[in-house]
Amino acid sequence: MPISPNELNKIDYEILSYISKFESIHVSKISKKFRKLDGIEFRLSSLAKFDRSPNPPYIPISDTSYLHQEYKRVEHEDSGITHEPTGVFSVSDLGKRALQNYKADIYLAKRDFWKRSFLAPLLVALIISLITTLVTLFANGVLWFQQQPEVTENPHQSEACDYADNDGSYY
Repeated sequence: MPISPNELNKIDYEILSYISKFESIHVSKISKKFRKLDGIEFRLSSLAKFDRSPNPPYIPISDTSYLHQEYKRVEHEDSGITHEPTGVFSVSDLGKRALQNYKADIYLAKRDFWKRSFLAPLLVALIISLITTLVTLFANGVLWFQQQPEVTENPHQSEACDYADNDGSYY
């Protein structure tokens, strides 16, 4: 019985993603890429496991495995015809669908994280305070892009005495 989508883990998706970059790829290249991973052959065989029809001749049911493994036909004199694996794998349609769903789930999880993170409320608060400040300054007529009235000297004011009234007397 093949693996259900719920049983696939991140490593399985990494393997599917790597194999999907090629039309088909030999197990030796896959093992070389994932050399730090123990049991790569077991994972590949699990991902390539497919369902068979319940009645003889137990024909493989299409689109029930994540990987397609190529087989070669071998004729034996004493035992007849057998099919032996070549070690070449490709991603099946089910594998492509599972990989697309996984990537979509990752994208949605990242998007939801940013929606729920502390940054979104912080940005909203910052924008609202900026808008409030601008509206207040505009209402008071004090904005940096408004022209300020030019200050001119009073022609009646004496330069020698800044504190004198217009008539020349002091306070």
